[in-house]
Order: sequence, then C-alpha cells, then structure tokens
Amino acid sequence: MASAAQAVGLPSLCPAVSRNPAIVGFTYTGAVDGSTQSGWRKVQGRTQAGSKGTYTFVHSVDGGLAVGNTDNADVDGLTGYFSLSSTAFIVDVATGDQTPIRFPDDRNPLVTHTAYGIWANGGDSYTIAGGSGEVLHSGSDHVDLGSGYLIDYDALTGRFSNYTTFAYRNRDRTDVISHFEGIYRTPQGHYRLPATAVALNARGDVGVASVVTVKRNRQGGFREQARWEDLTITRSRGGAQSVLSTANSLYGDAVVGFANYPDGNRGLTPLDFVAQL
Repeated sequence: MASAAQAVGLPSLCPAVSRNPAIVGFTYTGAVDGSTQSGWRKVQGRTQAGSKGTYTFVHSVDGGLAVGNTDNADVDGLTGYFSLSSTAFIVDVATGDQTPIRFPDDRNPLVTHTAYGIWANGGDSYTIAGGSGEVLHSGSDHVDLGSGYLIDYDALTGRFSNYTTFAYRNRDRTDVISHFEGIYRTPQGHYRLPATAVALNARGDVGVASVVTVKRNRQGGFREQARWEDLTITRSRGGAQSVLSTANSLYGDAVVGFANYPDGNRGLTPLDFVAQL
C-alpha cells in the first residue's frame, strides 16, 4: 500500500460555529487526490483562554503534527476582521488533540506569535518557525515590531526550548519587520526558512522575499547570526522586476511565493512565482 499524503489548509467559511462567519482550518491524511473521505478533519483552534477560535489557519504539517493559529477575532482598523493577538498551536493529525505553543513572553498581552512551519527532526524532536509581533501601545491598530523565530518542541515531554528570534538581515534595517513563512531542514542539519520582510517607514516601500539559513550552535540551540539571501524576482515574460514579493514555501532549492510587477499604468500585476536558488 502506498504511503498516505498529508495536507493542511483553509477549506471554507463555516457559519455553524460560535460566531458568524467563522473560519476553520483542516488536516488531511489519505490518497494524494483527496479521495479519502475519512482522512479529512476540521480544525477549530482553541485560544489560550480555552475558548473556540472564530478563525483558524493551519499552515504546515510534518511527522504527524501540524501548526497554525487561532483567535477570537474582533474588528480592528488594520484588517476589518482579524484581531492582532493570536494563539499559535500544534495539532496531532491522527487524534485532533491541540497543544498551545508556549513562548517565553506569553504573559505579555502585547506580544503575538504565528506558527507557519514545522519540521520533524527525527524521534520526538520538532522545530517550529513563524513570526513574533509586538503592539507597543494598547489599542494600537498595527504591529510595530516583528521578527522571525525558531523554537524546538519535544513531543514526548511537551517541552519547548531554544526560542530564538531573527530580525531582518541581522538588524541591518531597523524599520523592517520579518516573518518566517515555512521551514526546510537540509541534509547537513541546517534550517532554510522562506521569509518575507515589510517596511514600517512612511513610504511603506519595502516588500522583500528572502531565504534565511540558520545553523545550530554547539549547545544545541540556534545561532543568532543567520544568513539572509534576498530574492530578486523577475517576470519571465518582459523582464519586469517585482516591487513587492513574498516567499511562502521552500523545499530543497525551490522557493514559491507571490510577486507584484509594475504594469506600466501605475498599477501592479500580481502573479505566483517559482524560483530556483
């Protein structure tokens, strides 16, 4: 029997939960064409307060565990629906059991985290990637600081460790927030993270897709100095260069993401891209 495929994502708006609408995620285990009906499982996350989230995104799966985010969302000035705080969680694909990810600054109500990537290192060891953001003032409608992060998880003991944040280009720019969108582990044991960075300056003129390489230190944690490789995304037809790019996933030497190309009429043409490193 062929091995089963695993997938996660966002299937639909689901009005049959506590608020209308609510966004729920899913996990899937089964045939690669999606035909295994019993393999589909709806995921409605639980917040740190224990309540069911009104939106849930499941972003990544590996080794039987998936990661995502949930919250009881309120309307705010930034998005019109989503709140700025979020509970990052792990879900067991086989059982549906959820575990909130414990970060060192969980008690700070102005710090929020996402979980966008998970990698099974072997045995019970996993590494999770995402982003941390800080709203500097209560009631603010935007995130003022943000960095990508890595954290280790032991599925046997439930322990989280080695939490490390990574500012864009090792703080080469102080007006840019960064976010890790996924995770890949090389055969040499290094982590490669597709990353997106966005400017916080008045012009808002930076949207950069990058690939970040992080190595372990001798103590088993992560080296704080990472190697950032910004991607120049050029349209195959016409040669226009993207002015706002995101790197959304990576495997091996291939990166996929989203690009916006000038259309010559003061507008932008949005297109997906695949880049070879």
